[in-house]
Amino acid sequence: MKKRKILKIVGIILAVLIGVIIALACLGNVAQAAGLVDNTIDKNHAYSRYGLDNYQLDFYVDTGWDWLPWNWTDGIGKNVMYGLYVITNFIWRISLYLSNLTGYAVAEAFKLDFITKMAGTVGKNIQTLAGITSGGISSDGFYGGALLLLILIVGVYVIYHGLIKRETAKAMQAVLNFVLIFVISALFISSAPSLVKKVNSFSTDISSAALSLGTKITMPDSNVKGKDSVDLIRDNLFAIQVRQPWLLLQYGSTNVKKLGKDRVKDLEATSPNKNNGEDREKVVKKEIEEKKNNNLTISQVGNRFGTVVVLFFFNLGVSFFVLSFTGLMLLYQVLFIIYSMFLLFSCLIAMVPGQNT
Repeated sequence: MKKRKILKIVGIILAVLIGVIIALACLGNVAQAAGLVDNTIDKNHAYSRYGLDNYQLDFYVDTGWDWLPWNWTDGIGKNVMYGLYVITNFIWRISLYLSNLTGYAVAEAFKLDFITKMAGTVGKNIQTLAGITSGGISSDGFYGGALLLLILIVGVYVIYHGLIKRETAKAMQAVLNFVLIFVISALFISSAPSLVKKVNSFSTDISSAALSLGTKITMPDSNVKGKDSVDLIRDNLFAIQVRQPWLLLQYGSTNVKKLGKDRVKDLEATSPNKNNGEDREKVVKKEIEEKKNNNLTISQVGNRFGTVVVLFFFNLGVSFFVLSFTGLMLLYQVLFIIYSMFLLFSCLIAMVPGQNT
């Protein structure tokens, strides 16, 4: 029986050591991958106020007397818990980089605003295809080439329905439809470059207003004045995917007012890489000893592991939907440009009697 117990303890020690080595190796890979994401520090925005390393999970346990023989069993237990913490922090770090990458991808997608950059070019191409400019109609475009044919078709239609079939109302409707569509489309095409810019600017203003309103609802304490839509999106994503989960894992609560802003800031603003981590360790020890924060001790390691796993899949789902919508946004911009180019053909077809419904 004693041999079995000894073998069991040795097996646990070996398993813990192997697990810790694997986890640390994985953490090393994550640290190397950290350079691939945006790590710019800008205190004007919540998502870039501090580095990602500041949002690591903290763990502290006093191992000063573990070398004594009667504390060896407790020491093994502490090492097991530390190994579980390393795995927990590893999963959390992946979630951090995933969230940061999502925000960075959204920002880059918004910078690739095809419509804003190509509005003038799209408008001029529409004018070239139609043959209509602010100076008048030329014979080089589709409008100039098809105008006589359309007038002939409308004339035949009016003669047939107005004179032969005595359907005067139908004939007059065809003439009125032809004149209205031609005048409206010609006015639009003649000022297409400026109109496309104005439509895109109007759409952008609506999007910014909607984002500001959504931010005020979801984050009533945030200041949205003076921020563009990209910063608002990244701040919201950061709050949902990083800061709120981090507060929950570190303090067991997301209520900053109740916890104390200065208390949260002390830990949040202290980098774990500065002064060999001693500054961060002092804040963590103060949290445990003075604030009785058990979330940073052995007792909550298992709970934090389960919470981190749930949060990882939650962040994965959020990132998937955000990146999907970002891709759709880029697709819609491309489709808008394509549909704008083919708008004049729709107008030409609509001028044909019976084809405007």
